Amino acid sequence: MEDYGIKTVSLPENRQWRCAFQDYWIEKLNAMLSLPEKIVLLALVDDEGVVGRTSHTRDYISYALSGSIIMELMLAGRVDVELPREVFLKITKDNGKLKIVDSSPAGDEVLDEALSKIRAAGKEKSPFHWIKKLLPLTTGRNMPTFGTSFHGSRFLEQLVEKGVLYKKKHRTLGYVTPRYPLQDEAAKRSLVMSVHDAIIQGSNEPEMTMLISLANVCRILGETPYTAEEEPLVQKRVETIIKSDPVIAFLARHVALAKQSSENPNVGS
Repeated sequence: MEDYGIKTVSLPENRQWRCAFQDYWIEKLNAMLSLPEKIVLLALVDDEGVVGRTSHTRDYISYALSGSIIMELMLAGRVDVELPREVFLKITKDNGKLKIVDSSPAGDEVLDEALSKIRAAGKEKSPFHWIKKLLPLTTGRNMPTFGTSFHGSRFLEQLVEKGVLYKKKHRTLGYVTPRYPLQDEAAKRSLVMSVHDAIIQGSNEPEMTMLISLANVCRILGETPYTAEEEPLVQKRVETIIKSDPVIAFLARHVALAKQSSENPNVGS
């Protein structure tokens, strides 16, 4: 296991050092964590070691993780999205196309599996199609497919390998399932504060826009603390950030549509 040097770090008490330390952590997190891993960490219920507080939220997170794989492939320059001409009209299952622009391996196991599936399909299909099809890639191999533990488990396991979380056994009604409590609280705090600052100060950085758009779909931005003065501004600024990139906004809408269609097959027709 690679040592990322973050297992025993705590934030210093001095405010000036805390600010410098936070900046260091934000930079380190951006370098070491993928977009799906950041979503999982942001959604983690710290005291329970599971992703999402309710089954409804967890389902949305699973679809957001599938969408984040596509977004990560975009960041890696492997795929692009062709928007429909009337992008801001009603979103349907067949709107838009996901196109491969570089079929070479991305060097990441999950991304390369996804790229292989997209390439094997031959015909270009909509983001909605691939958000549904890539959903199994968000779950770790040999993981239980019941209860709360399997949602995002592939990325939870990756965060264990990176020393951000640790894994423990949890017994419920005679079943043993894994839980993933925080190993390093500084990593989570730094991520939460980076999202907070991006929303309050504005962000045009693609990965942060992707993270905010998917977290907004999952309704997990409420985990980020805001002051009384900031609170009324948050949703408007989130919407402004998401709309600043039409492709990211389009993909986020497809994530929501994919989840809704799992409850009602007629949605998006």
